[in-house]
Amino acid sequence: MTKEVAKAPDQSILDALKQGSGEAENSNTYIKIPYITINNQMVEAELKDGKKVEVRCDPEFMITNKEDKEYTTTPFMPEFNAVILKFKHKIKRKFKEVQVHDFFQSIEFPSFKAPVHVRQNQEFLAPMTYQECKTMFGDELELWSVVYVLIEGEDIIRKVEVKGASRGVLFDYMTSKKEYPTASYLTSFKLEVDTEKIAYNKLVLESISLAPNLEEILVKQTELNKMLDDQNVTNDKPLQLDTTVEKAVDTSNIDVDKMFD
Repeated sequence: MTKEVAKAPDQSILDALKQGSGEAENSNTYIKIPYITINNQMVEAELKDGKKVEVRCDPEFMITNKEDKEYTTTPFMPEFNAVILKFKHKIKRKFKEVQVHDFFQSIEFPSFKAPVHVRQNQEFLAPMTYQECKTMFGDELELWSVVYVLIEGEDIIRKVEVKGASRGVLFDYMTSKKEYPTASYLTSFKLEVDTEKIAYNKLVLESISLAPNLEEILVKQTELNKMLDDQNVTNDKPLQLDTTVEKAVDTSNIDVDKMFD
């Protein structure tokens, strides 16, 4: 006697049932977004006389991925082209030999006028302005800027996180006047060695051309904004780093010319 094989249920019906029951809003399913940083480590080099000294490493981007609970950081590439989908900021404690404050880190915030939600000792502090954060944490506060990018030839959203002089380069690029929205350009991400004071690897950005397939980019940006809106972190809600976008987003009524704010 053969056993009848059960027919797989319609996935769209399953998705609708999950969305309608509230299960989707209460589940902890995350996308792990890899993030890219600039390698500015000091490395040992040997001089002609055999003496060993510490020098800045060669210009290189690094990428960090999370698998289960383990983070791995590996070399990425010396340069790449990407569309910038979103621009945000965050603060965290700067490493110092003597620390006054317990470790702290904020949720990404969209502008310096927005409230900043800082998490310290596993709890959220009362929302503050960026200026209030500077007053509270002093020189232990380290400001980072973050851009969510779609790298040319790929379909995966990644983050680029920068601080210091490179953060200034990114801020100037994002706020500079352009003919079209920043998110409509293909941008070149490169590194240069800056030797003005001490040698360090610094970000260089340049708009190359208008990106192809703006409609596809808009869909990606809309999905990203939906994901970030779903997090909507408050003092009473646990910190969520990444959230799954459960369904396709309707972009038929969105103006492509206003795709970046």
